[in-house]
Amino acid sequence: MTASFVERLSGVVHDLEQVPYRTGERDARQGHGLRHRALEAAASAAPVREIEISGLEVLVETWPDAKDGHGSWVTGGTVVGTGPRPASVVAGYVDLLFMSTAGVRRTYYRLLTVDDPDPDVATARLIECVKEVGPDWRSTWADTTTAYTRVSRLPAGVLIADQLHTAEGLASTRRVMDGVLTGLSLESEGVLRVTPSGMARQLTTLRGRGWPLTFGTARRLAFRSAR
Repeated sequence: MTASFVERLSGVVHDLEQVPYRTGERDARQGHGLRHRALEAAASAAPVREIEISGLEVLVETWPDAKDGHGSWVTGGTVVGTGPRPASVVAGYVDLLFMSTAGVRRTYYRLLTVDDPDPDVATARLIECVKEVGPDWRSTWADTTTAYTRVSRLPAGVLIADQLHTAEGLASTRRVMDGVLTGLSLESEGVLRVTPSGMARQLTTLRGRGWPLTFGTARRLAFRSAR
């Protein structure tokens, strides 16, 4: 990991500690130590337990006309809110919120985006996850050792089933994503391979929350996240 990336990470994570979630004020304790933990993780060579999803276009929805830009993330649940995102994908961040299918009421993902010349694609690292299981219980962790993720776009509101390591979860995912994704297969425990279908061409421009929403061309990607 280069010194310049760690230096940039330091500045961006510092910014993250100052910005409340758009979907709700952050608990003051959530930001405490985030910068330290993120930098510590960035310097660590420790292995990360992970799941891998290859060939799946996840999403960052870019609305250029928005004042600050917004992004939404769909994986393991249904998007119910979005967070602020700089118009540039360079050294920015995305606040992500979805409603889980597995009992977790809300989960926030915070991504650090790094250089990518394509305005429709951000290369991102997951640096924080906040799971809200109940009104008074939250689980927070930060991780910068996850692999780079090529992030593109899928329709907001699409439900991708949780429990993807089970046959039932895969079957549910196939039903939900019928016409969008095919080729789901369970290669080994915790590893899901997904082949994009119906996204290999530029799709129709849609309307999303008052701003034009377009879907990019499907690309290969590998998404790895600490489990």
